[in-house]
Amino acid sequence: STRGFHDKSPQARAVLETVGASFLAGLSSAAGARQVTDVDLDLADLPTRFQGFAYEGAAMGFALVDALTPGTPRRSAEFLAGTGDRHVYMAYVGIGWALARLPRMLWRRALAAATDPLLRWLVHDGYGFHQAYFHTDAYVHGRRAVTDFPWPSRAESGYAARAIDQGIGRATWFVAGSDPKLAADLPDRFEPARR
Repeated sequence: STRGFHDKSPQARAVLETVGASFLAGLSSAAGARQVTDVDLDLADLPTRFQGFAYEGAAMGFALVDALTPGTPRRSAEFLAGTGDRHVYMAYVGIGWALARLPRMLWRRALAAATDPLLRWLVHDGYGFHQAYFHTDAYVHGRRAVTDFPWPSRAESGYAARAIDQGIGRATWFVAGSDPKLAADLPDRFEPARR
């Protein structure tokens, strides 16, 4: 209700809120971790079905810490080389969430570990998801497009826009409150090339 998303049922709301709480548990754990492996202990008791969301939040947290602290960014890379690899897709999405919260001058530091040429597109997905989730009127209902994303390069901004749209599309599941008909109808309002 805080976000203005559709409320399908108390059960659906509980699942979606648990996803959000799991994400925040991972973010909080990573932001306060003395060592990267501390998150494994913090998140070990989460049900398996929610651990990927927690690791997505942890990746966001490590990317934020890398961006905001002096020295060589290392936490995200250490996380991805360790237990973050179990949820590597979600971890790359979490790095995209970090970009959405940081000024562009810090993006290079936050992106230091996002080196896989295929998986890096999931960073764009995470950025798009964040924008649709927190700026729903503009990105979902208003169908705002991101056409000038500066990373990895201007030459690749066309595909970046498509990957961002993928994240916007995924966020419609939350906007729709997990109602399958509404979740299918929301993307239909976008121009065909963006679906």
